[in-house]
Amino acid sequence: PADCGRLPPHLVAVQRRARVLVRSASALVALAFIVLAPSRSSARATADSTRTPQIVVLAYHEIDDNPAAPLQTVSAEFLREQIRACRALGWTFLSLPELLARSQHMEQLPARVMVLTFDDGYRSFRDRALPVLLAERVRATLAPISSFVGTEHPELGPLLDWNELRALDSTHAVDFASHSHALHEYVMNDPQRDTAPSAVTRRWLSDPKRYENREEYRSRLWADLNESQGTFQRELGRKLNLLVWPYGVHNDMTRAQAAEAGFMASLSLEPRFVTRADLARRCLPRVMVTRRMDFSDPKLSWLHEDEGPVRAAEIDLEALWDPDELVFRARLDQAVTRARAMGATEVVLPFAPDPRRDGQVRRAYAMNHQIPLLADIWTMAASKFIAAQMRLWVRVTTLDRTWTWERRPEWRLKAAPGSVLADRWTTRLSPEVPEVRVNAADLLADLAVYLPISGVVFDGDLAVSTQDSLAIDRAATSSDRVRLLRGIVEECKYQVRAWRPLARFARLVPAAAVDRGGADPATSIDLDECFVNDDIVVIEDGAALRDASPVAVERFARRVSARWRSSGRKGPPSVMLMLPARARNGAGLSAARQQGLATAALRGGLVHLGTSPVQAQGELPLGLLDTRLNLPTTRAASKRR
Repeated sequence: PADCGRLPPHLVAVQRRARVLVRSASALVALAFIVLAPSRSSARATADSTRTPQIVVLAYHEIDDNPAAPLQTVSAEFLREQIRACRALGWTFLSLPELLARSQHMEQLPARVMVLTFDDGYRSFRDRALPVLLAERVRATLAPISSFVGTEHPELGPLLDWNELRALDSTHAVDFASHSHALHEYVMNDPQRDTAPSAVTRRWLSDPKRYENREEYRSRLWADLNESQGTFQRELGRKLNLLVWPYGVHNDMTRAQAAEAGFMASLSLEPRFVTRADLARRCLPRVMVTRRMDFSDPKLSWLHEDEGPVRAAEIDLEALWDPDELVFRARLDQAVTRARAMGATEVVLPFAPDPRRDGQVRRAYAMNHQIPLLADIWTMAASKFIAAQMRLWVRVTTLDRTWTWERRPEWRLKAAPGSVLADRWTTRLSPEVPEVRVNAADLLADLAVYLPISGVVFDGDLAVSTQDSLAIDRAATSSDRVRLLRGIVEECKYQVRAWRPLARFARLVPAAAVDRGGADPATSIDLDECFVNDDIVVIEDGAALRDASPVAVERFARRVSARWRSSGRKGPPSVMLMLPARARNGAGLSAARQQGLATAALRGGLVHLGTSPVQAQGELPLGLLDTRLNLPTTRAASKRR
């Protein structure tokens, strides 16, 4: 229509009022600084400088009354009630630019600060959200996708065009952010044509049949973000300072390219408070708003998203793999079905096969630059489990590196003969060799770049006995060995978080460490040190688990819980027992026996559970890992195959 660039008539009056309010608010803010700043004593200023206010940024999407719409679509009345409920609980609404401008002096911020943002650039923002915001005197940030403006997108509701955005801009009642130019899409991330969010994915290029390299990925990000800036410059007359990451995902590379393109701050998705560290690096988490949230709850249940306990199913890719893709897909689909039926929230997949269980790894299941591929199937498998709402962890070796061990004999660790470590991990490298640390971290960086991981499980090879001879430091003490192992873990974590900022980390710990204070001499692993530094401790060995005895498992779980409490920690232990799905002779355990083991572990005070490996056929222990059950009850076992 000819007048599409104008505000609807019923908003003209509120537009004028908004301009007056903005000028009045600016004057009041200036006056507040003049009045308050000189009155603080030095002691009070010192105390206030350490005060951290509660800061939350909310992410809204489409505003519509349709109850059949996605959960993130809410009504205008919901928005109004949210604003009023939060004000009643002491929240002060600030614009995003104002929050960022005042972030250097957080002691001067209100005790509770809330910021509203609206993604995608829906027309419903102008027609339904803006009247509420103006009436409630709240300034929000709108983030259109510059290549989507004025188009009809098959997966989105009606979007604003540039005339409508210019009209909104002229009200001076709305701030703008970019939601990228064309990164708001999924792209191919493996040869099997699975997809993942564009901004954090190294694309699979079908024509040359290879993955996008680092420079191609960087250039693609740079080109998109600069195209978005150029489009806003052309259409609105200026570049923007704020960027909202598509799907809320980002990494070190994306943030660096955003800064190069002139964005001063960016926004992600993560249900938590904004911290001083977030403000310092100018990347703020946001809470995705859904109509299930109750903003009148004084306990802030809408903010603290409880992920619940970890319930992990470990999948043996070696047992599923077949060169015939149709056969492999059928087996993989069956594994997904069985993991879901068991109630798994997480899935652990190995980085590489270890057919002889001797630690010798010569081929991998995932793209990397160190070891040849057996088959590039890890991402394909992960995509299946992610579609079934399960998070993916990769299980990886760090010291046991056959491919490097064979080429660099001077880096080898000389294992004490006859030890468990020597028999299980036959090609370990020495942890004090600088190149070994770099080698391990580089592999983890590769996996974080190419795989859609939520976490990393450091396998049992990350251990050194006090009897093992190190390659360089032959006189290393027990505490030295603990420190060397921790150094490798932390360097690997650093590399992973550069590409997967929200990744979690689990460390495999021997059962013997539970009953021993200090470092276990057989592995140089100190359980208390792991409690402090690792997200989860995983235990999968020990007589109780090997014998599959519910009584023994409960006793062991109680010792683990007691050890956790004795270290001064509160809450449930961050320890996961990996329950066996097979007996010592290799035969699968019955569903009733597996459920008995899970019940025993929970009665012993543990909340995190895993099972390994998920059997491809046979009895299925339904709900074994179901987080909705405090104690799993023995239910009729499924005979599905």
